[in-house]
Parts: sequence; structure tokens; C-alpha cells
Amino acid sequence: MVSNSRISMTVAGGLAALTLSVAGCGTEGPQPVPVSGVSTHNGKPLRALVFFVPDEDAPPADNSVRRGARATSDGQGRFELGTLGPGDGAFPGEYKVAIGTIMAPPMPDGVSGRIGVVESPWPNKYNTALETSLTATVTREGPNEVIFDVTDE
Repeated sequence: MVSNSRISMTVAGGLAALTLSVAGCGTEGPQPVPVSGVSTHNGKPLRALVFFVPDEDAPPADNSVRRGARATSDGQGRFELGTLGPGDGAFPGEYKVAIGTIMAPPMPDGVSGRIGVVESPWPNKYNTALETSLTATVTREGPNEVIFDVTDE
């Protein structure tokens, strides 16, 4: 007769092996490469959302994956892009770069939550990949360090 504790150990061992094998599946194929940078507004550090959107007019680099990346810059304007997870980088290729605001609109008295639309403190041309003039090239060889200065001009 098999005891319940032996069955539990066998099931737990099997689940652990399955978890390890499934976790390893994500490492096959192309992987993102580290990308870091600084965002500024008229030369001053900018806390913002940074979006790398694959440039559909450019061929994918080294048969890599076309997938966007994003980050939030800190109080010094520094950021590390993430694609599959925070800070893991971006896939090699050409990107259009959008810089978005993270400021919340003021709330009316007695209202909680976030509503409304925030006017960007910089020109709207930087807010979308369709209008932005900012671009970046990410290479597998690196280094992939970028600086974006959004200006009022």
C-alpha cells in the first residue's frame, strides 16, 4: 500500500518538474537586448512613458521579432526598456519613439479616480508613433543607449 505522504511527494515533484520545463520554454528563439536611455524636455529630466514602436517601413533586423517595448522614466529621466518583462530590453530593429505624459488631470472636488484628458506639456507630435520625429535603432551588438530631448519647437 502507498502512503498519502508518498503520493503527495510524487505529485509535488511532478509539478515542480513541469513548472521548470514550462518556465524554460520562454528562452528559445530571439531574445530582447538591453536598451537604456534618458528622456528630457528642453534639456531637463523628464518623467514620462517611453514607447518604442516597430517601424513597419523597415525590415526586421536579423530575422528578429517585431514587438514594441516600453518604459517609465524616473525623476532623472532614466529608463530601461521592457518587452517581455520590465527592463528586459527590446528586440533588434528600427523603431519610432513616442514620449507620453504620466500626469493625472486634476479632479473636481468630491470626485475620486482619474477622469478627463491631460494636455501634454510638450508638443503632441511626440505623443504618437504616427507623428513622432524620434527614432531609434536597436542592435544585438549594442550598446543601446539613447537620449531623447523633446522640445517646445
